[in-house]
Amino acid sequence: MAKGVVQEVVNEERARILRERLAAERAEELRHCQERVTEVVCQELVEELLGEEAASLATAQAREVHLQLKKESVERCTVDITRAVQEEVVVEGVRDVCQEVVRAAEDLRDQHLAELEQCVQLARTTRLWRRWRTSYATRKRLRRSMQEFPSAPTQRLPWQKIRTFFRRKRPEASPMSLLKSWEVTSLAIDIRRLQARVRRERAWAPLDLPSLVGEQLTKTRANRSKPALRWQANVYWKLVLSLPDLEDETPATAQLCKWLQTKLKKGSVPDTSGPSLSTDSHKLQTLSLYTTEAGEPGRKICICTKAVHGLLEEDDTDEVESEHMLLGTSAVILALPPPPLDQDSLETYWLENQLRLVRLLQAKPLHPSLPLLVLPLGWGADPGEQPLGWGTDPGDDVREFLDVRGLTDGELVSDCRVVDISGDVEDEDTCRKLCEGLSWLGERAPLPPSLETETLRDYVENSLAGEYSSVVYQDAAQRRKAGLPQQTPGPIVCLYNSLVEHLARVASSNNLQALSWPVAEFVTAGHRTDLLSLEWNSEAQLTLLQERILALRLPPVPYMDADESWSSVCQYCADYVLSLPADSKEQTVLLTRLRWLLDRVQTEFEDTCYLDYDVPDCEPMACHVPWTRLVEMCVSHMVQRLDWGGEDGSMLTVHYLPEELSNFTQPTEWRVAVGNTSAEVMEQPHSLVVATQQTVRKKHLELSRVQTTDTETADRTDGKLKLEDKLSPAVSSLIRKAEELRKKIAQERVQTKSYEDQLQGYVADGQYHHQPPGVSPFSSPEDMAGGMLHMREPSPSPPGPDLNLTTRPRRLSLEENLEELRWRIEAGKRDFRLSELRLNSLLDMGDFQAKHF
Repeated sequence: MAKGVVQEVVNEERARILRERLAAERAEELRHCQERVTEVVCQELVEELLGEEAASLATAQAREVHLQLKKESVERCTVDITRAVQEEVVVEGVRDVCQEVVRAAEDLRDQHLAELEQCVQLARTTRLWRRWRTSYATRKRLRRSMQEFPSAPTQRLPWQKIRTFFRRKRPEASPMSLLKSWEVTSLAIDIRRLQARVRRERAWAPLDLPSLVGEQLTKTRANRSKPALRWQANVYWKLVLSLPDLEDETPATAQLCKWLQTKLKKGSVPDTSGPSLSTDSHKLQTLSLYTTEAGEPGRKICICTKAVHGLLEEDDTDEVESEHMLLGTSAVILALPPPPLDQDSLETYWLENQLRLVRLLQAKPLHPSLPLLVLPLGWGADPGEQPLGWGTDPGDDVREFLDVRGLTDGELVSDCRVVDISGDVEDEDTCRKLCEGLSWLGERAPLPPSLETETLRDYVENSLAGEYSSVVYQDAAQRRKAGLPQQTPGPIVCLYNSLVEHLARVASSNNLQALSWPVAEFVTAGHRTDLLSLEWNSEAQLTLLQERILALRLPPVPYMDADESWSSVCQYCADYVLSLPADSKEQTVLLTRLRWLLDRVQTEFEDTCYLDYDVPDCEPMACHVPWTRLVEMCVSHMVQRLDWGGEDGSMLTVHYLPEELSNFTQPTEWRVAVGNTSAEVMEQPHSLVVATQQTVRKKHLELSRVQTTDTETADRTDGKLKLEDKLSPAVSSLIRKAEELRKKIAQERVQTKSYEDQLQGYVADGQYHHQPPGVSPFSSPEDMAGGMLHMREPSPSPPGPDLNLTTRPRRLSLEENLEELRWRIEAGKRDFRLSELRLNSLLDMGDFQAKHF
């Protein structure tokens, strides 16, 4: 008996010494490991610090050298440019002085010749007048002498002689009758003079363009099938008049050109409104720029007319395009001088005018095509004054020689009309023809482009909500209802990236650069605030929008086997999240949310296995990962970190064509995945239940082997054991899991209650209280609750792989909170539908679990 007791004490002492020795060895090994890790970390930090310092010094030295070289280059270029500018200025000054001297000499010579011509004409007139007066007096004396002293006796009767004598005698007029006659004559002369003046002033008075084209423009916009956009509340009409080079034309043609400019000119254009108004260039001139009330209340008609003198050279075309001088043109008038009668010069005449028209039309953006009114100036109605070979209708010949059909096929001209203008500008028929032509231009004026305007944030979020979130959640709901695992991440990311690329193409479409809108003069002069900026479709602006939108793309998802272990799945998800562009704080938030999501999936799966199959510590598989929510968490991160502002700090605005945005086609990979969903629903219903049962059977076999091993070990040991030691590790784990489950359920109830209160607050007063980072309109309700949980206290570590993360809440500034509040209120209506889809999906998932698990 004593020997047995001694043996038992010795065994216990030996076991205690062995445990102490093992504990000391483990502590020593842990201390050595910590020292090695500390040494390695310190060495890495020192190397990284030295590398960064060397890189910064090299960068600073390179920047200094670059600045010095740039400064020397600027100095050399400045000297060369200054010398070239001085030479050019001197040559130009000498040329101007020479031209002035020659012009003054020519003017003096012309004046002297005019005076000599006038003197010669006066001398000739005086000589002719004297000769006529002498001849008239001679004839008068001869006639009187023949009547008083005839050469033979007359054959008339005496009373006839007396009547003839008295008829020849001048009647005696009283002074009053002479005065009255003079007054009547003066009045008639004054009336004729006033009538000529009134006719001349009426012929040279500016036209009332709003009354001529306003009704036609209003009717055209009233017939639109789509509602008017915000910049179409007012009617804009811009007319460009192309005149020939007056230096090479006759005085009659110059007078007609001046008359056309006067008819289209109204008021005075402000000189201080920018370079594209009163003094566009040496060949362009703004004739009128004004706004008047239209027939409808609250609508105005904005008129702008411009004149182009002569042919636009290549330099002039570049200047016109850069200064937007022809932007927003609605109609074009081409004035043609009289053609030469020489058949050889006629071909050159038409080539010059055709080139003048083509250069003018190509100096503006391509769309829309414009109506063209051709005005032959003073060609005359006599067929003998027209060139040989012309038909009875000069309009057909004008269209043929100007190649109007080719311009129409090239979408430069929409329609063409020829109106002949006679040389008599005071003729009422001339003004009537011009008014009819202008009314015709108003009827065929192109409509403003049907553009949609949204901020970049609204444009992206609305498109993602309509073409991505709703589609993905509908597919997820269908798979959940059929008991299928969630869609793999590859097709989801492919759908998202395809939509982002489509949005970038629409926002930077080449069709936007070809739109001639808005009317640049009203934007520059500040008359209207409902117009777009002049740079809205510039290449730089569209490139900036494309780069910002393409920055939302997610990296492609690498392949993962469906039979991978849960630890490999967690590492796979963490690696993908770390591949996203983010700083250290954003990566911390993303990994925290990922760990919370995977921890919750594992916890729910373990609880399901324990409660339904009485098997603890089951590990889920890749098919149990909520890929939809995980990808949407990445999408939310990319949307939140995007820079929505421009270079000037203002919110970027996207202008796009609705028909282009609606042409989005889902990628083939996503369509195949949706088709596979339908096939799996028919062939393999409730595959998620089958996968769960397989996992449970696998875990059950592992637990059986562990229990068998524990039983054999317990048979070999002697002594009395405590009650807790008699329980198997599986049962202890089940008890611990049950306690954790009760705590989880209590926490979930608190989170659900706070979430419901928050939703009620949103619905009641529309006010927003700050939410933790990572919560966005693209986050599910569980993610919102998870974000609030992390803000209050850190969640327990999951039994899966340790991601070594620390939760540090981010403080937002007041400006960030206000900006976030503003766009959340604007997106409230859009997010309501997505919230309904998510809540319905959660309810369906709960019903499915209650039914099958």
